[in-house]
Amino acid sequence: DYSVYDQESFLYKWTDGNFGRFQTLGGNFRSVYHRGVSATQATAFCSGKCATLASIQSVAALRGASAVKGFSSEGEYFLAIGQSVCEPLTGRETCLDRWAQPQSTLLQWNRVTNQFGEMLGMMDGDNIRLRGRRVRDEEMLLHQHALRIDAGRVVSWEYIEIKDESRQLLLASSLTDGAVLYDLSIPKVVGLGAVVGIVQDPDSGTLLTASRLDHTIATLQRATMHDALGRAPAPRCAVAGGASTCMAFVRSMVVPSGLRGATQAFWSTPARHFLHTAG
Repeated sequence: DYSVYDQESFLYKWTDGNFGRFQTLGGNFRSVYHRGVSATQATAFCSGKCATLASIQSVAALRGASAVKGFSSEGEYFLAIGQSVCEPLTGRETCLDRWAQPQSTLLQWNRVTNQFGEMLGMMDGDNIRLRGRRVRDEEMLLHQHALRIDAGRVVSWEYIEIKDESRQLLLASSLTDGAVLYDLSIPKVVGLGAVVGIVQDPDSGTLLTASRLDHTIATLQRATMHDALGRAPAPRCAVAGGASTCMAFVRSMVVPSGLRGATQAFWSTPARHFLHTAG
């Protein structure tokens, strides 16, 4: 019976000489099972309580929350929550054979709601660097994304920051998976400063943009985007072909210096090569 592990967790805040309940982590968050579990284990994990989105099954509550680590990175605050449905004295093989383990959860502090929630797609540090201001309050929840970590039976976390390489790492100590290191460095799109031309490949649907300031060509592709719970971004993107789709930046590449001052982008025919005209 997994339901015994579906209990609420609480965050407390020190105020006026006492700890007071600050936030409840309950049914507003959801749990998913590990990848690679058997059909029998998945059925037992759900026990008729799972909701299914984009073929991903999830159950309400942070099931089996057992190891919590708070940390800060680049001005943002996070909460790593290890989850397990195995009792402390249960052996590794028994744990793996009998139960589908829940994936662990990573939450992020939201300064607008004044609570921890799912991961944010837009962060103040990046916005200040790019636009000289923090993310607007009304934009804070755009592209909020649930992140779940397949770490096994986590008993502790450690956050590691390598400043010389601008790397952020999260180390999970797991009784089933050993020591597992996750790279939290989020790839960032570059090459969209002062875009002066944009064109679509009629065959693949790929977009190409030419940037005057960054001197780069960026390629953008349309893809269906779902988070770890199978949810599409909010607000939902335009429906195309029966699926909710968004533009997803996939890579950028440096344009040779000879392309400085580009003012237009277009496809040549019939070869469909990306060209430019100098301004």
